[in-house]
Amino acid sequence: IASYLAALGALGLVLAGASAAGVALRRALLPAARGTLALTGTAVGTIGVLLVVAEALGSVGELRRPALVVALGVVGLIALRWLRGHPGRPLKRPAAPRSGASLTMTLVVAVCVALVLAPALLSLQVNAHNGILAVDATEYHLTWAAHFLTTHRTTSYIQVAPDTPITFYPFNNELLQAISMLAVGRDTPVLLLGPVEIGLVLLAAHAFGSEYGRGSLA
Repeated sequence: IASYLAALGALGLVLAGASAAGVALRRALLPAARGTLALTGTAVGTIGVLLVVAEALGSVGELRRPALVVALGVVGLIALRWLRGHPGRPLKRPAAPRSGASLTMTLVVAVCVALVLAPALLSLQVNAHNGILAVDATEYHLTWAAHFLTTHRTTSYIQVAPDTPITFYPFNNELLQAISMLAVGRDTPVLLLGPVEIGLVLLAAHAFGSEYGRGSLA
């Protein structure tokens, strides 16, 4: 039980620090953002902070749970201090056109979202019972995540397949997978990243569509 509590605590600190920095970045770069646009900006900032901190630690071979928790804790405290000195102030901005979404449109949107999420949730259930066996996952996605996790570095390379540029891909998502496993000490969070990322894509589509009164349509 103690190890589970420690893992949850580490994950909470990591997410809290990165989220505080994400809010600070969004408020600095998109001060007028509201609603789903603000949420999208915060999510992008949070993910960016996670990646930058992990890359920095990995560049010196210190991509480890204690270092990650401490680094993001410090980043979070700095962000909170900045937010105290820069309280959000509502800025005047042109009102977005009304979407005029009807009940029919709402039902269509719900069906479309369900169709997008259903395969991801079905895959989540299958992978939870059988393990992740997809070729791409075993060939390089999880291979690189495990490489980051076990070597504690982000600057070394491994050749996962001959005659392919895969080795030089950015691997940002794989680094996120490594961060999630590093925080809790298990590979379980990797199963949840897919549905979460699909949700973020839908959120971003709604955010940009809302600027033109077409959030549901987007």
